[in-house]
Amino acid sequence: LDRHMSYLWQGWVCSRVESLVWQYDISALMAKQIEKQTGSKPFQVSVQQGKEPSHFLELFSGAMIVHKTFAKAKNIHESKDDEHLMLVYDGLYAIAGTCASRAYCIQVETSALSLNSNTCFLLFSSQALFLWFGHWTDLQEREIARHVAECHRGDAEILVIHERQEPREFWERLGKESGHMCPSFVKE
Repeated sequence: LDRHMSYLWQGWVCSRVESLVWQYDISALMAKQIEKQTGSKPFQVSVQQGKEPSHFLELFSGAMIVHKTFAKAKNIHESKDDEHLMLVYDGLYAIAGTCASRAYCIQVETSALSLNSNTCFLLFSSQALFLWFGHWTDLQEREIARHVAECHRGDAEILVIHERQEPREFWERLGKESGHMCPSFVKE
């Protein structure tokens, strides 16, 4: 007997009313559709942003991306490349996760103030995908970040940048270098 799961993911900016609408109306409709297609009722799971279980994150294999708001998600452009549809994102994304299969990106303000020496970031631009390594990130974090960048690169070139070695193009895309804050609590 095949069993299916239906996930309802709720972002931080989801209001209580939106949550209830999704949980009771849309989620129920989706469950009925899955049951109609498969012949079995799906097990429904509600997942809150920041509390995603490992099995949920693994469905994305490191390609999960969380946009700040719906308005920011509208900055996604579609471009055709042979037979493949490629999504080109816009903005700065912090990379999180404990291993490549459970990694994900969270959109942050596209500003030098968002950079953190303890984190890796992706900065999307029309010419390239900048992969920024904070000074205090370790080898494992950097390998996870490389995996995430590969998931989102499309045809773009990945430019690996180490903190304090940023090229001019990076700062032009991000904004002013001044304001980049090195945290006061640094790893020893």
